[in-house]
Amino acid sequence: DRAATVATLQAAGQRVCYVGDGLADAEIMAEARLAISLNGLATAAEDAAQVILLDGNLTTLHRFFAGAAQLQQQQALNLSTPVWFDLADVSTTVVAHLGLFYSTLFNYSGLLWRTRGAKRPFFSTSQAQAEIDHPVKDKARLLVDIQPNG
Repeated sequence: DRAATVATLQAAGQRVCYVGDGLADAEIMAEARLAISLNGLATAAEDAAQVILLDGNLTTLHRFFAGAAQLQQQQALNLSTPVWFDLADVSTTVVAHLGLFYSTLFNYSGLLWRTRGAKRPFFSTSQAQAEIDHPVKDKARLLVDIQPNG
């Protein structure tokens, strides 16, 4: 049974990404850490997956994982950047006694820096063009069809 296999893999500490049609595999998709449906938009309302590939094609899956990694990096930067500006603000105010002007300068500099990061495009034009020119080759096994032993 595939649901038991997914549960066994997760109990062993493995991360499971299950790809299915979203309807017949609803129980298994509920167990998996990430569920991807190939059914498209027609059954999105009753689909059990977290990710629905609208074209029903796995060739765009690498873009999804690349986007997730880029989002994680951006979130880490968005979390750490304000801390550094606040540390500079506190240190110049308390240690160097530079006063309100520099405190305000660091505060608004941090705000402008965070706004710049938020306005950056998620995928740059050069990344999109590089993907068109040189599609990612399948060098790693992203998906494994789990077959029950029997």
